[in-house]
Amino acid sequence: MPAHYEQLLELAMCRATDGKGDLAASIAETCLAPNAGLSQSELSLTFDIVRIIVESVEVKIRRHLSEYLAERDDVPPDLVTFLANDEISVAYPVLVHNRMLHDDELINIVANQTKKHRLAVSIRPHVSEAVSDALLQTGDPDIIETLLYNKGAEIRQETFDSVVNTARVVESLHLPLLHRRDLSADQAWRLYTWVGDTLRAYILANFDIDPKTIESATDVAIDDAMQGENDDANDAPNTKDALRAALRRNDRHEIEIQFTACVELDAVPATKILYGRNIQALAIACKASGMSVALFDMILTQTRRRKSGTDQKQANESARALAFYERIDPSSACKLLKKWRISPSSISQNGK
Repeated sequence: MPAHYEQLLELAMCRATDGKGDLAASIAETCLAPNAGLSQSELSLTFDIVRIIVESVEVKIRRHLSEYLAERDDVPPDLVTFLANDEISVAYPVLVHNRMLHDDELINIVANQTKKHRLAVSIRPHVSEAVSDALLQTGDPDIIETLLYNKGAEIRQETFDSVVNTARVVESLHLPLLHRRDLSADQAWRLYTWVGDTLRAYILANFDIDPKTIESATDVAIDDAMQGENDDANDAPNTKDALRAALRRNDRHEIEIQFTACVELDAVPATKILYGRNIQALAIACKASGMSVALFDMILTQTRRRKSGTDQKQANESARALAFYERIDPSSACKLLKKWRISPSSISQNGK
């Protein structure tokens, strides 16, 4: 038996509450690492110990365990389910990466956990039709948008058709819908009547639509405008949509231009917020500018892509940033952004 495992068993014999955190950390670092080399019986005992202590250790220890277990396929199902239903900083690695979670468990999480849990489920490498149905039925534009951008998400045609109808009044769905491979020419034609000129050009270039159909679609759009049903946002450039499109293209120059326009700061302080280490300042600027949590997540992912650290570490930092974003009071964020516009030098002292 490895020496470190004998030490672990000695810790397991200690019943003092103060020792549980040390035990959990020891398990994560010595027994759950990929190269631990435990036998099946040793691994089984390890998981038995984890079951006993996991509910009573502090959040950062549970998060540590979750990171180690997220991509394993030999974890007891009840332990995976427990971690997936924990607070988001703990649940995030498991929700995104663990393949042991069944559809019924994911659907239950979508129904009973927080929006941040749902967003995590929506970016899993594979999302089944049943889970996609549950996510889309929430009616949350941020969750729908995030799911549509996920190429690994399977969506039933009848459900997809309903999302296309929703896009008539939810502009943020236009671009992700048009980049779905399962969008039919008929559905693209319907979108044509609601989108702006740039996306209309994209539809014409990428879908086989009869010119008579286009003429008919244009007539419908004109009729809608005369009846006051056409969304004015489609008639003028939308800065957030332009920023979103630049992020999807990974166009750094355009990202900087559109972000600067969104936050209404000069280029230098805007770029400082966009790429600086102060993620809270970025969150405050985005919240004050009325950006959705999905758009903030896109900015966070794109601008921190080249930073150092493991995928697991970045995933947990992202979860914490999203949690912070949800807690920000919009009016307080607006006041702080106005202060930054007057005094850009104060940015580094705020949002920490």
